[in-house]
Amino acid sequence: MNIAFRSRFLPLEDLFSLAQGVVGIGALCVFIFFVVALCRSKEYGVDFSVERDGRTFEIDAILTGPLGLRENVRSPLAIALEQKLVLLAQSVRPDLEKQERAFCIGVKGSEQQAVVREGEAIFCHLTQHASGGVEALEFADGVADISMIPHIVTGNSLLLKVEQKAGEMMEVVLKAAAQVRNHQGISEGACLEGAKWWGTDLLFHEYGAEQYHQIGQKHKLELVEGKEHYVLYVAAKDFLTYQGGKWQVIDSLEDAVREAPLAQIQSIGPRELDIEAWDPEGFSLFQTKLHPETLQAIRMVPGQVISEAKLRSRQQVSCKIGKKRWILKPGDWLIKTQTNWHKLKTGEEIENFLDHQLRGELFVIDSIDATGMIKGHYFDEMRTQMQPFSLKAASSKGRKSVRARI
Repeated sequence: MNIAFRSRFLPLEDLFSLAQGVVGIGALCVFIFFVVALCRSKEYGVDFSVERDGRTFEIDAILTGPLGLRENVRSPLAIALEQKLVLLAQSVRPDLEKQERAFCIGVKGSEQQAVVREGEAIFCHLTQHASGGVEALEFADGVADISMIPHIVTGNSLLLKVEQKAGEMMEVVLKAAAQVRNHQGISEGACLEGAKWWGTDLLFHEYGAEQYHQIGQKHKLELVEGKEHYVLYVAAKDFLTYQGGKWQVIDSLEDAVREAPLAQIQSIGPRELDIEAWDPEGFSLFQTKLHPETLQAIRMVPGQVISEAKLRSRQQVSCKIGKKRWILKPGDWLIKTQTNWHKLKTGEEIENFLDHQLRGELFVIDSIDATGMIKGHYFDEMRTQMQPFSLKAASSKGRKSVRARI
């Protein structure tokens, strides 16, 4: 026969649960008492401190500073600094070393700005109310009412360690603001920000030898600096530096001029070209998106340009272009400028044309065969559109006639 006994005591698991509950309630009571005691110490001047290793630590200090639990226990100066100062920018230029990175701090409602590196001191003069509050502050070049040393916290906030003349220390956290940093005297970025994007150069695609193949894959930007126009050939991730009064494409960051603005082609898509630029201190100058220039479709009728074509020899044709008669042969380049037609004859002229210093529509004569068939290519002024053409000239013994096909 089995006899069952029922214990008068709680199971062991229930005892553990009960003990944990009692400990939790006790800890909560101690915390509430501690907080109430600290608050009353502010009202009655009771000194709560702990002495360890000869040093005294104020217990109520945990309620002050940027992480203060109550605003009314924080220093009026700390509150004023957080209300009046703002983090405008951090230097993010890619060729800066960590120790070179800087911050720009501004005063809300004014043009005041101070640029400082991490660990360097900023000095400020204070204008105070009769009641003791801070009415205004002004950045100073040397020792002043307060000094502040910045330390980075996150990408959007900055910690300032503040010291007053009397030696009182405090910490303030500044948040980044939408307010834009002033770039006084920085005008170099304007021409790049307003550049025209013409796409790739089809002349290099069609006629570029091996040394020009890479240029033919790049995109063409037209910049205007005063009265001067110039062109850059860029690809995604290319860096540009400002030197000699112009933007220039560089091979790597090692070639960048540290005392000059820097830019990078961030990306190139079908309809957008993204550029970011930085000033010499490393702060962002601008971020912009360029869109391709609008092009009008070309349709050139060769017989309306080249008339009275007549075969002179196996590889020469005489013809009339504009108001002048010409002798054409394979390899000839003719451009139509604003005033007249011109055949490019020297290396200097060709180089100026390739650099867009000499501009105009271009006719390239590729071949002339024994039957008088002329073949070539036509390019618009920016060489972003191309049209092949062929033209049949009359033989020297026959009647002058022109037959053309596109």
